[in-house]
Amino acid sequence: MAAGQGTQAGQDVGALIESRPLGGFQVGVAALCALVALLDGYDIQVMALAVPAVARDWGVAPSGFGLVLTASLIGIAIGGVLLAPLGDRFGRRPVLVASVAVVGAATLASAFSGSLGAFVAWRLLTGVALGASQPMAVSLTAEYAPARRRSLMVTLMFLNAALGGLGAGLAAP
Repeated sequence: MAAGQGTQAGQDVGALIESRPLGGFQVGVAALCALVALLDGYDIQVMALAVPAVARDWGVAPSGFGLVLTASLIGIAIGGVLLAPLGDRFGRRPVLVASVAVVGAATLASAFSGSLGAFVAWRLLTGVALGASQPMAVSLTAEYAPARRRSLMVTLMFLNAALGGLGAGLAAP
């Protein structure tokens, strides 16, 4: 293929995506990104629902968990600003995979926290990774979607963040 030439007879990748019907690979990418959004929504919501039980177990007033709940939101802001741009440099998929791995590890570690300070630190790290994963999922879905379906696919993909929160609410009792 000559330099500057696209994939087929001079077409670029965008034109190729636009010229074909929505395929299984594109749907698969959106579905995996939807799963990431679902898990992110679950992770964000479940913490608030777990506080009463954790507070009771630790003998701490639920109001003492304010910083624990805030830490993940602060982390999301930090991750979105500082880590999400790494997707442009290293690729969205590697950054998404790494951030989801960190979310999983930090969430698991927070379950074994023995103090409020450790809990805050793990929730902050979870939030930082969530802040990187959410924009990567949206970007990947948008990049693989044809323009005529892009808004619908991104909306359906990110709707799963709310469904994850709903799932946390239903699982908590």
